[in-house]
Amino acid sequence: MTLEMEDIWGDRWQVEERRETAHGFDVLLGRPKGQRHGKTIIVTAGLAAHFERHRQAPSTLTLPIGGTAIKRIRRLLGHHRYIDNAAWWDERIDDLIRLTAAEFAAAHDVKEHTAAVARLRILGPTQRPAFWWRAPEVSDLLRSTATMAEIATILDVAAVTVRRLRAWTPAQP
Repeated sequence: MTLEMEDIWGDRWQVEERRETAHGFDVLLGRPKGQRHGKTIIVTAGLAAHFERHRQAPSTLTLPIGGTAIKRIRRLLGHHRYIDNAAWWDERIDDLIRLTAAEFAAAHDVKEHTAAVARLRILGPTQRPAFWWRAPEVSDLLRSTATMAEIATILDVAAVTVRRLRAWTPAQP
């Protein structure tokens, strides 16, 4: 007696082999009903859901199937590493613009360096407007008694830059 079932697209299959997994579903192998076809993996709802959970990291699938089969199933499910990665960054572009690399990394569980590189690659280099240090609030800060390190932290620049900006900033307007 052969078991028959439908895959996620509604096609009928004859199940010929079951491979147990530790993920709460079996990997089923079989042939399309009524066709002379080699035995292949049947894409069940449980298998498709497992692939979706591991979409960004297919190497963590831990299934009793080979690499070629994994690639074939990913292709059938429309998973594409580069397109998926680009879409992931596109969905988070507002945060990438608004947050610092460290804040973005903490919020989205990526490395800070990865966020910084992605920002540069996607948004390009960012520059401050010309003569930004002449703005009244920045000039007042540069003339204040705060240390160079404190000012550097507030302005998000290197301490040596604070020294140079102080030299360019007149004592009082």
